[in-house]
Amino acid sequence: MAVANKKVKAEFRLRHKDGSYRDIEAVYVNLTADHRIGGIVANYHDVTQQRTLERHREEFISIASHELKTPITSLKGYVQIMQDMFSSVGDSMSTELTNKLDVQVDRLNNLIKDLLDLTRIRHGQLEMRKSNFEIDKLIDETVAELQLASKKHLIVADLKAGKKINADRERIVQVLNNLVSNAVKYSPRADKIIINSSATEEIITICVQDFGIGISAETQKKIFDRFFRLYDNKHSYPGLGLGLHIASEIVKQHSGSFSVKSEPGKGSIFCFTLP
Repeated sequence: MAVANKKVKAEFRLRHKDGSYRDIEAVYVNLTADHRIGGIVANYHDVTQQRTLERHREEFISIASHELKTPITSLKGYVQIMQDMFSSVGDSMSTELTNKLDVQVDRLNNLIKDLLDLTRIRHGQLEMRKSNFEIDKLIDETVAELQLASKKHLIVADLKAGKKINADRERIVQVLNNLVSNAVKYSPRADKIIINSSATEEIITICVQDFGIGISAETQKKIFDRFFRLYDNKHSYPGLGLGLHIASEIVKQHSGSFSVKSEPGKGSIFCFTLP
């Protein structure tokens, strides 16, 4: 039975009289309970130009990302050679500068990976290489690495899942990295992040809590959208707005789900489940 006032969206292609095909977006609203209308209202929009531009954008992103991979890999190698050279002669200032350069190269490399993953998601090509591993051990190792990079925030791990899972190890690390990195980014005045795990017979739940700027209920509806970024009046936060979108797709492909609890000014708790 159709739910009153519920919107249902659909998209399909129609052949135009000139022989071309048009992309049509349809929105149906059930207003049978409204005595003034007593039916279902349908709106149709021709979104052909919009979809064509989106396809061109995705093609450009895919080509540009692949082309950038080679020079970035070479640049990473040259930076590491410079680090070794400066370190061996005791040039501490140059060593520090090349260490900072190395961090920025890694950041650029991660942005390129996100763009490539976005393209794979759009084409249904985000592969999962699953294996069996202990989830708490993986979280513990990931937290240890992230703590080295975080000078201001203490990352507290409270791990009680105690389970082995069958999942893509690297992809789960990618999800954890994204959640913790966001927790650091969006809590500039806080000094602690909490990550915990728990389990039932059927699912494992992993949560990352920060004490930062928080997210309004309206914004929470968009937080997993492509290219969506948080803003406030006092800070500018770097990034493409792809991390949570990619993380949610990874969890979805593991038959898991995401949830968010947050209030403006009171921090956020991001949780995801895995079977």
